[in-house]
Amino acid sequence: MGELTRRSVLIANILSRILALLSFTLVIILLLLFGPGINTPIIVGIGIFFLCIPLINSYRPITGRMILALIGPVLTVVAALLPKIFETSFTDILYYDARFILILFSIVPCLIFDVSEWKSTYICLALIFLLIEFFDPLHELLHVGYYQKGFSGRSYYYINYITGLTFFGITAGAMVLRRIVHQSEAQAASYLEELQANQEQLMEANALISNQKVELEKAVNEATINLRKANQELLRHNDEITAFSYAISHRLRAPIARMLGLVDIIDIERPSWGGDLDDILEKLKNSGLEIDTVVRDLNSILTIHQSADVTTERIDFSSLWLKTKSALEISDTMELENFDIDFSQAPSIISVRSMVYSIFLNLISNSLRYRSFDRDLRASVRTQVDGDFIVLTVRDNGIGFDVERVRNDMFKMYKTFDGERYGKGLGLYLIKSQTEFLNGTVVVESRQKEGTVVVVRLPLNH
Repeated sequence: MGELTRRSVLIANILSRILALLSFTLVIILLLLFGPGINTPIIVGIGIFFLCIPLINSYRPITGRMILALIGPVLTVVAALLPKIFETSFTDILYYDARFILILFSIVPCLIFDVSEWKSTYICLALIFLLIEFFDPLHELLHVGYYQKGFSGRSYYYINYITGLTFFGITAGAMVLRRIVHQSEAQAASYLEELQANQEQLMEANALISNQKVELEKAVNEATINLRKANQELLRHNDEITAFSYAISHRLRAPIARMLGLVDIIDIERPSWGGDLDDILEKLKNSGLEIDTVVRDLNSILTIHQSADVTTERIDFSSLWLKTKSALEISDTMELENFDIDFSQAPSIISVRSMVYSIFLNLISNSLRYRSFDRDLRASVRTQVDGDFIVLTVRDNGIGFDVERVRNDMFKMYKTFDGERYGKGLGLYLIKSQTEFLNGTVVVESRQKEGTVVVVRLPLNH
């Protein structure tokens, strides 16, 4: 059922209720004016029948509306005939009022049928017109015609012409009005569809603009983040260049100056060489070794920044520990007494072997170098999995240091925090640099005279 047909059925249902109400109202008026008559039950039946029209429309919309359009005119003619047949006394008004009711019913088909249902409309109008035109022939056929009942109005048949012309005038006007309404509704529907199409295009354009805006904001944010990272990286490299300049100007120049001074002494004292020559040569050798150590450290740092393409592999922490034990000369007895090793929760990692080994070695070396002389060393080395990361934790009871005091310098090159112990100040720097190269993080917590905890987080699969 189309939208227009559905609306026509709705109008028919409303009209049927109105006609039912009018029928019951007419019964009340007739009862009050003339008392019960032969037409009284017929009019009541018509009202009840009108109330049944919506039920018929729910199953057979066309049939229900045709019944609604025709039942009124047919029963009007029946109601006009019955009093004349069965009653002996009546006025000539009964020959006129039914005609006006039939003209009124001619509007009904124009209201309850859609323009596309023109066949049903014209069938109903044709039948109503026949009822109007054959009103007198039916009466005369049943011997109750106007003149047959003794009425003598000379202009009686004139009413037939008036009724016919009125019928065509009213139905033509109703049909034209219905056509105009239909065209207006069709044009409004077209405008509505066009408006909806434009609205959909506007919504799509807004969605496209919103998506482009989101993508643009995302691109700007990513560019901003990359720019900040590049700026931070530039600042970090600048700090490292400054540190290298310091290393070259102080750490390298000092041993070189000592070597030059020793050479000058040899030149001056050459004629009187004696037993001090061996001591001078020993100091010269130590200065050379010190230069060599500094150069090696600088080379290690450069290696981190030059490692643009490295190979990853599965690394077993137990093998790293054995290699570290050998490098730091940790005996089995010392391991048993001073170390608590546990790699059970995370036995291995996929990463760059050389860097992981360097991190591991520097962590254990620091625990040994900064052990307390007041108590036996106790150090624990553990690994565990935390999401997509391996957490390597090294905890010791060494001398520790004040983290808050040195927090800004803690990971810088050649920064040492205990003047009594020999340290180059590269351990934490190398740990942090290599960890960050592997996209990890390092956290250090320490308390003086209590110990230090270093937590390194490395990607499980770099």
